[in-house]
Amino acid sequence: MILNLDERGRTAEGRMFVHFGPTYSPPGLVFFLSIPQNKTNRFSISLDKNSFFPIDASSGLQYSWTEFDRQFPEKPFTQSFKFAGERKGAEFQIQVETDQVIGTIRLSQRQQKSSSLASQRLSWSEFKEKVNGLDSNRFIYRGQNQTWPLRTSFHRTKRADLSRFLAEDIQTLHRRLSGQTKHVFDLTQPLQNGAFFNMLQHHGYPTPILDWSHSPYVSAFFAFRGLSSEKSQDGRNPYVRIFVFDMQEWVRDYSQVSMLDVVTPHFSVQEFMALNNDRLVPQQGIATVTNVDDIERYIAERETERGKNYLSAIDIAWNARDEVVKDLNLMGITAGSLFPGIDGACEDVKERLFNI
Repeated sequence: MILNLDERGRTAEGRMFVHFGPTYSPPGLVFFLSIPQNKTNRFSISLDKNSFFPIDASSGLQYSWTEFDRQFPEKPFTQSFKFAGERKGAEFQIQVETDQVIGTIRLSQRQQKSSSLASQRLSWSEFKEKVNGLDSNRFIYRGQNQTWPLRTSFHRTKRADLSRFLAEDIQTLHRRLSGQTKHVFDLTQPLQNGAFFNMLQHHGYPTPILDWSHSPYVSAFFAFRGLSSEKSQDGRNPYVRIFVFDMQEWVRDYSQVSMLDVVTPHFSVQEFMALNNDRLVPQQGIATVTNVDDIERYIAERETERGKNYLSAIDIAWNARDEVVKDLNLMGITAGSLFPGIDGACEDVKERLFNI
């Protein structure tokens, strides 16, 4: 059972996905839940067959009971659900009763405060030697200022319900931004819909997207970006982090989902169109889309499943900052080249003329 809830004042609202195991088709059901936030944090909900929907095993999308009956004419299905539960901090205890089964489920909220990924600490020269030996078509990279866990900006806001995100956030942003963009995005077209999301991501709006680059050096720029020369020498010697992801093997082993509103967990690589986004090409950008909060754990489970290593991390000390910036400037990787426009040009000149 997966419970994705957003705090909405007096209620916690979102969707519940119930999975019956690999031998059952369809693999699960999806419900919309509105749980009162009260002094006892107890709730009781009854749902009939019109309030929940089966999930298509091949796509992870909900579909109709008519289609279910056509595919599985001999398979009986429950007609009702009753939930009686209590919320205790980050844990839910839920009693489930149907016309076929009664049971109790405990759900614990995943609270990812620190990275669980074992990293390799390298000097800048060791990093260059390592990435120069990797297949440029196989791996993608992501740089971060600190050794934070791999997590989208959407999930860092403690939101979880992507149905609400699509119905409220995206529609509001589309109305407000359409008069300001050179291109009016048609959100019914998958390519344009993805490009709109990617534009929002690049302009700071929280999305379930993570930015990556085909270039390890562009990722190094983002890892050290905003880190001043003075701060890098403060003696505490913390680290930036650069994630290395085996995109080629991941795409080969797992289906890539282009839609956000999918109930089953996924982590998918996407190439977005550069509509109204002149940063995407110089940054050699590529993205991942996910409905998973704890990405590191999710990928680790897939690694165990396949006996492969998809995700790794390299940490470089802050005090390498000046050496890194000098090398990246010689490579032409600067704010001016990666952020076309006034903002990038000012950041570029500031870096060269101010000792900060």
